[in-house]
Amino acid sequence: RFIRGGVVDYVAWHKWFEFAVFNFADVMIDLAVVIFIFQGLRAAKKEKNEEK
Repeated sequence: RFIRGGVVDYVAWHKWFEFAVFNFADVMIDLAVVIFIFQGLRAAKKEKNEEK
C-alpha cells in the first residue's frame, strides 16, 4: 500500500462485465459476514427446536 499508493487488486474479473475487482481482504470480509449470518440462523433454528 505504501509503495504503490493504494491497495493492489488481486482479482480483476472482466470477462463479461466490468464489475468484480477485489482483493483478498474484501473476500475475507464478505466470507466472515456470510459465516456470521449462517451461524445466527443456525442458533435461532436450534433455539426454536429446543422450545418444543
